[in-house]
Amino acid sequence: MIRLYLRRSESDGQEYSLTTQRAGAIRWIAGSAFAGDQIVDYIDDGLAGDDFTRPALRKLIAEAQAGDVIVCRDQSRVGRDAV
Repeated sequence: MIRLYLRRSESDGQEYSLTTQRAGAIRWIAGSAFAGDQIVDYIDDGLAGDDFTRPALRKLIAEAQAGDVIVCRDQSRVGRDAV
């Protein structure tokens, strides 16, 4: 299973829109060995990257299982420089 994490903060421009992030991830997945796997989205919209109590991030962590693949646009979507 692929767990796709998307986050947009209020200060993000169009380059980090949820639509742009998801489209890029889907393109990457389609060209990878994971193409065809089930995808589950986890979305935190309008939340800061330094807040690790984000509901979707916490749900992703709770639901992730061995063998799952977690995909996000880049490290900053998970937690900026804190990761």
